[in-house]
Amino acid sequence: MDNDIRTTHPSYALASFSRHQSGGPQNLFGSSIGHCNTITLTISHAELIRSEVCGDRYYPLKHIIEVEMSAAQFAEMITTMNYGGGVPVTIRNIQGQHIESVPSQSKRKQHSDEFKKRMKEFSDGMKTDQTRLQELLKKDKLSKEDKHNMKFMFEHLTTEIQSNIPFFEEMFEEQMDKTVTESKAEIDSFITNSVTKMGLEELHKRNTLKGNNAEDTQILSIE
Repeated sequence: MDNDIRTTHPSYALASFSRHQSGGPQNLFGSSIGHCNTITLTISHAELIRSEVCGDRYYPLKHIIEVEMSAAQFAEMITTMNYGGGVPVTIRNIQGQHIESVPSQSKRKQHSDEFKKRMKEFSDGMKTDQTRLQELLKKDKLSKEDKHNMKFMFEHLTTEIQSNIPFFEEMFEEQMDKTVTESKAEIDSFITNSVTKMGLEELHKRNTLKGNNAEDTQILSIE
């Protein structure tokens, strides 16, 4: 309307959540699986439109940022406020500039490679300690320092077997549990979206059918 008053300010912004369904799995930061059903948060600059008739209205202008997240990340974000540094999300767009996709990475392979690297380091250390131990045993008499070194080698071996290796196994199990949880959330999101879409389509069909029946009734009454 001609009498509308339009105002803008650097602090004016609009935020919106929307569901997004892609044709194939998309990689997300902080997630170990590909996602076809995601949630997008869009924040845009805003304009305030003041009308004597309609009151205040808000119109989105240029996008500030657009981030994408999985259903599990969205649920974690809204249920863990004031906790930690935040929930991982994937930036898709900043000020109209598209951001390249997250590189694909298998968490299972990542943990496997890290474990193999750790075991190689452990094996190399064992070989070094074995050589040092053989040299010490060749001595007729062990000094206090020699005994201390032997004690340190055995303590290191015990710590590695009792603590470090089980810790790597525990981290692997935690990651696999997280992957399973993410997969379940992805399936739930897909089912929810599908049911909602089917329900909306059915509702649209019924409204269309109802409208057609009303028109037929009106035509018959005129005739």
